[in-house]
Amino acid sequence: LLCFSLAIAITFIVDFERNSLRLKYVIPQPMGWTSNPLDAWDLYNIIGTICLLLFFLSVYLLSLFAMGKLSSQPLGVYGKGFLGLCVVATVAFWIGTQSWCKRNGFGYAIWSIVFGLIIGNSPLTTGDRLSCVKLVSKDGEYFIKCSLVLLAVQFSILGDLGLPAIVVAWVESPLTLISSFLIGTKLFKMDI
Repeated sequence: LLCFSLAIAITFIVDFERNSLRLKYVIPQPMGWTSNPLDAWDLYNIIGTICLLLFFLSVYLLSLFAMGKLSSQPLGVYGKGFLGLCVVATVAFWIGTQSWCKRNGFGYAIWSIVFGLIIGNSPLTTGDRLSCVKLVSKDGEYFIKCSLVLLAVQFSILGDLGLPAIVVAWVESPLTLISSFLIGTKLFKMDI
């Protein structure tokens, strides 16, 4: 509810003209770019993205306090870890807005997975290195639940899409999860 309220407030506070580029980027984020990565940023998006991520950090820390998790670890550990994840997510989104990447299907989700695989499997992150980020990444279920609430789909859309939507949601997703688990544990002999 806080995030939705913030989005509404930003939409009405920001001054923009009809058919302007600012209308598309009212919520601060990297804009599309072709050859110069710095073209993705202007002052509004730099300051706005920082403020937005700090707002999300405060909501996250408030949630951790409400769940009683701050008693086990200091506040600063969660803060540093969350900001580390924000940097990775922002860089992935930034690269994903590049025109060639976007046109060829290499959006922010692909880059997030690639960066996650590199960070998670790099010998540089063994031991206590990046322990803050590893601690916050364990709250992935919390972030997924928040995104499901924020991106909830109306049931009328399922009625329009019909049986294929239900098959994809209830058959394909669990099948993908189970087959990924089996391939990882049986074929690649990965530990659970």
